Formats: sequence, structure tokens, C-alpha cells
Amino acid sequence: MQVGSSTNQPLINLLNAGTSSDKAEKFDRAAEETAGSKVPATKKTMAEIMSGQYDLTNISPREVDRFAKELFDNGLISTQESMILLTRGAEFMSHSPGANYTEAQLNEKSNLIEAFQNSIKLSQSHGGSTEGVERLLAKLEKAQAQEQGSDRLTSQVSDETLSGLIDIQLERRSI
Repeated sequence: MQVGSSTNQPLINLLNAGTSSDKAEKFDRAAEETAGSKVPATKKTMAEIMSGQYDLTNISPREVDRFAKELFDNGLISTQESMILLTRGAEFMSHSPGANYTEAQLNEKSNLIEAFQNSIKLSQSHGGSTEGVERLLAKLEKAQAQEQGSDRLTSQVSDETLSGLIDIQLERRSI
């Protein structure tokens, strides 16, 4: 069953790569193809895109696809960040090897922020690189906090992010 459009064809091509070197080559090609996407004349801010449309703590894979496209088309995330985000989307999930997702599963809501936090922890525990995911997560956490208002900031931003902010404040005070 094919779900979605060919909007993410470069990402789907990456999935079909064979060896590690093939995957790297296809990733580079996908990045080049995606970079050629049209950017609208009037760009939206992350807050405008999220405003009442997306709750990253309660979002479906189909919504992730739309959200990622809007962010990328407005120049708010890089090609790499777009591809990372799209791994949580319906189109990517539907084309994963052995994927048999139902329509209901592709519309089932989950906590995207928490999923990326868990992904980082898992990758770190295996010695993997997490810079790209961490960069994307920081943007998503900031946007979610802005969407929910500053009174809920501390409940949405990860402990690691808050710890970093506290360290910065302490450094400023000691100067």
C-alpha cells in the first residue's frame, strides 16, 4: 500500500539504498534534490506554522509529514533536520521494510518530543552521533514551549536543555 505523495521521494530513495556507502551517496543526492525545492516568497515563522495546528506532544505520523514540509519550505529546518523529522512521518513508516501500517496507525497520535529524546538516549548508549537530532529537538522544544506559552516552558523543555540554560545564567552572574 502506498501512502502519501512523492513529496518525499528522495527520502524513500534513501530507504532503498543497499550498503552503507550506497546510503551515504543516496543521502547526498536526496539532499541535493530536496535543496532544489521552491521556497515561498513570504516565509512563515515556526510559531505561525504551529499556531493551533500542531501539538508536538500529540501528533500523528500524517501530521508530521505536513509539519516537516512546512518547516522545510519556510527555511526553518535544514535538509538533514527535515529527513530526521520525516523518519517519524507516515510516508517513511509506510515504506520501511516489512511495514504493514494501517490507516489508523498512521493517524495515531504520539509524543514526538519524547520520541526524539528517547532516540537520543538510545543512540548515545550505543556510542552513536546525536548532533543532528539534538539540534532538531532543541528547535522543536522551543517551538512547542512558545506555542504553549512561557508558563509551561519548564514542563516541555528537556532537563538537559534546562540544565544548559541554568549553567549559562550562572556563568553570567559570576562574570
